[in-house]
Amino acid sequence: PLMAGFSDNAMVALMADSTAVTTQKMGRGVVIGFTDNTQFRGYWYGTNKMMANAIYQSHFIR
Repeated sequence: PLMAGFSDNAMVALMADSTAVTTQKMGRGVVIGFTDNTQFRGYWYGTNKMMANAIYQSHFIR
């Protein structure tokens, strides 16, 4: 479900079963994949925290 904001019903249907962040174990580590470029021109301040958490807190993902 759409959590906040506005989106056309057709777009909500396209996003329904998609993911924004995914993880995959590889060797002794974890690969964390983001759907969007979280660091694009430093525009979104909140996504900097997502990237920092992915880098520095990834050892909690098992």
